[in-house]
Amino acid sequence: MRVSSGHVLDRRIFVLAMLCGAALMAAAPAQATSLLTTNVSAPKAVERSCLARPLSHGPGLASRTFRAPAAGLVQVRLTAAAGDWDLAVFDAKTRERVAGSAHFRSSELAEGFVGKGQRLLVQACRLSGRASSAHLSVDFQAWKSAAEKAQLVRVSTPTRVAIRKLMSLGLDLTEHGGNGFREVVLHGEADARKLGKAGFISVVRVPDLAAPTAAPTGSTHVASLSRHCRADEPRIGASPTTASR
Repeated sequence: MRVSSGHVLDRRIFVLAMLCGAALMAAAPAQATSLLTTNVSAPKAVERSCLARPLSHGPGLASRTFRAPAAGLVQVRLTAAAGDWDLAVFDAKTRERVAGSAHFRSSELAEGFVGKGQRLLVQACRLSGRASSAHLSVDFQAWKSAAEKAQLVRVSTPTRVAIRKLMSLGLDLTEHGGNGFREVVLHGEADARKLGKAGFISVVRVPDLAAPTAAPTGSTHVASLSRHCRADEPRIGASPTTASR
């Protein structure tokens, strides 16, 4: 199934919300803690939008609720053996969407900023495929005041090897990525040095997420040519915002 323009807009709105949340908080993430880990099941697959609104109980749907212990970043992951699942997180009171993911078939990641005590609804939707159950986990990172400014950078990841190496650095990766890049929040010089030492090419998109007028820029910082990016390595597929299922 081709991702609809509505799903593309959903992702763009979500990424914008993440950047605005980071700017307003002016904070750095603490160590992630697990709030929930469980298996969910949906005996019947139903093709529908999982991100548009909270759905009532029914076929093709599994839901869980939890409460945020503090202000911070919530990361919800869903993994199934096969098929196509989507994932959404809503404010249980206002029914507004906090995060969503509808682009990675049986492996989904939805992350967004939440407030202290906010009650949240996780909604997992089975759209197609034979897998009737999936593993669901919720991780949470509280936020603390940052001594150094946080900036958003776009990192070149032209191969699957590059993506795996970037993920291994322990940096604050956002959900936003495309054909040959991932966007990362750097919390100070230590993160920037780590990225440069690993040989990645990065472009500064937002120099200071805490600045009231923070906006993407095009200034490029080339740390060094990435030695792990070779022409004979498999290339990354289409951008998550435009990929076909």
